[in-house]
Amino acid sequence: MISIISNSWLELYYLLNDILVSVLNSKYDSLHVFLLSIAPISELRGAIIYGLTLTDIHKLGVILLSIIGNGIISVILILTLRPAREKLKNISFFDMLFKKIDTRVQKKGKMIEKIRFWGLVLFVGIPLPVTGAWTGSFASVFFNLDPKESIPAILLGLFLSASIVSALVLFTNFYFQNDLIYI
Repeated sequence: MISIISNSWLELYYLLNDILVSVLNSKYDSLHVFLLSIAPISELRGAIIYGLTLTDIHKLGVILLSIIGNGIISVILILTLRPAREKLKNISFFDMLFKKIDTRVQKKGKMIEKIRFWGLVLFVGIPLPVTGAWTGSFASVFFNLDPKESIPAILLGLFLSASIVSALVLFTNFYFQNDLIYI
C-alpha cells in the first residue's frame, strides 16, 4: 500500500517537473501563452489553441498558464472596475458609456441575473463569442455581484472553458494528425 502511494506521489512529482521544465525552457512561448490569456479578445481560449498547436510546452503547462493568466486579469478587473466605475460616473461621457454597457450586459446576461453563481460559471465556462472572463468580470460588476461570489464563479468557469477548449483542440489535433479523414 505504501509503495503505491509513494509511486503516485513520485509520478506526480515527475509530471509537475516536466511541466515546469517545459514552461521554463520555452520562455517566449510561455510568455505568449500567458499574454494571450490576459488579452480581452483571445483570452484563455486563444491562448490554449495557440499553446497546444504551435508550441512545445507541455499540454498541462499551457492549460495552467492560460487559467492563471485569465484568472489574474479577472480578479484585477473585478476588484478595480467597481471603484473606477463609481468615480467615472460623475463625468458625462463615462456615465453615457456605462449606461450603454449596462443595457448590453443586461440583454446578454439574463442567465447571470437569474441564477447568479452558476449563471456566471456557465457564462464564463461555455466557449461562445462574447462570453468569457472579461465579459463575466464586467457582468459581475454591472449586476453588483459580491466579489466573494463572482471570483470563485469566474475561476470555476475558466476551468470549465479550459477543459472544453483543450478537449476540442486535442481531439482535432489527433484527428487530423492521424489521417482519420478520408476525402
